[in-house]
Amino acid sequence: MAAGAAGPADAGRAIRPGGHVRRSHRLVELPRAGVAGECRPPPSPLERDRMTAPAMIRVWGGTIAAVSVMAMLIVILAFGSFSRRESVQGYVEPDGGLIRVRPAREGTVQSLSAATGRRVNKGDVLAVVNLGQYAEDGLDGRRRMVDEAKATVRFIEEQLTNELSALPVRQADLERQAQALARQKAVAEQRAAGYGELEKYAGATAERMKQLESQGFVANSAVEKAMADVTTQNVSVLALGQEQERLNVELVRVAATTRQLQIDHASRVLQLKADLARARQSLEENSLQQAYTLIAPVAGEVAAVRAAEGDAVKAGVALISLAPEHARYHAVLLIPSRAMAYVRRGLRVEIEYDAFPHSRYGTYGGTITEIDEAVVTPQEQSAPVTQTESVYRVIVELDEQAITAYQQVIALRSDMTLQAHVIRDRRKIYEWIADPLLTVANRIKQ
Repeated sequence: MAAGAAGPADAGRAIRPGGHVRRSHRLVELPRAGVAGECRPPPSPLERDRMTAPAMIRVWGGTIAAVSVMAMLIVILAFGSFSRRESVQGYVEPDGGLIRVRPAREGTVQSLSAATGRRVNKGDVLAVVNLGQYAEDGLDGRRRMVDEAKATVRFIEEQLTNELSALPVRQADLERQAQALARQKAVAEQRAAGYGELEKYAGATAERMKQLESQGFVANSAVEKAMADVTTQNVSVLALGQEQERLNVELVRVAATTRQLQIDHASRVLQLKADLARARQSLEENSLQQAYTLIAPVAGEVAAVRAAEGDAVKAGVALISLAPEHARYHAVLLIPSRAMAYVRRGLRVEIEYDAFPHSRYGTYGGTITEIDEAVVTPQEQSAPVTQTESVYRVIVELDEQAITAYQQVIALRSDMTLQAHVIRDRRKIYEWIADPLLTVANRIKQ
């Protein structure tokens, strides 16, 4: 065997890395692991799984995160919504308005027992007005004041009589309107029922004509005429349905007007009676007295006092405002005419009372129930909220008559100012996204 060649015995030996093999009685050292040129054995399945696991975890983690984000976006688009709203100012006042106590004659406030928030009973003394220099006109001046007081009493009595007699006339007129609308609605319903029967008959006739045409007994023109009759009856039924809807709306309007008429009448009568009581009291006190008292015409709570002891007051100018006892309160919103386009009855309103910041006390709800037809100019406004532009008065029925603060229930008070957010509409997010596309599509169709 040639030198340096391995024999058969050497070929069968196991060679370990770093081991030694005896060849021709010499030790030959083999390359160790890690040395360049070594042929590594293939990794085992366990080692291969351990090497690929981090990469697979990153891939699956990214996939799961992307799927979660997409699912959240789909849920938000499908179920999320937002609302468009208008923010305006307003204040609180009792139903029927405030009872304003006015001095009958000029003078100076001598004593004042009324205070804001204090409860008073009917007949309680609210203030004493000293005539002062106004009582120094002599006997002729006092007689003149007595005559003026008598004239005032007669004038208020006439107003009260007219108001009491006018209510039945107004109610009768509204009742006649309601009856007329009810008769029109009944006629429309009868006509709708008749046209409905005609519609069924025309439909059946059209079907028979189609069958006869298919059998060759009638011409196509007869079928077209029958189908035109069906269309005519359908249009008539739809028109009568719209007429019934219009009549229903009118009936609701008349009923609401009747209710509001009764509320306004009661408020005016109450105010006139209070004015009459003050005028009669002034007539009695216009003898040789140098002072007279202002009394509470109704039981309630003092909402505002617009003078202090020693202040001069003028005749007819409100000095004290009373909120009637057990009165419910509503909110009055002052909405500029530029923001009235989407305001209508039934819209929901979110209210934040200025005295109770919404960040700590939250917001309160209400529903628009009345909208004044006439605009109020800045010169005509007498609200506790100052406006520099013309506004509409909008009445909001409040969901709650009190405010919850620090686990205490605080009742509403008249003239509390507030910020209101009129919710114009609520829309899904996907509707908001698709709205421009639908608008463009409708314009293209037109």
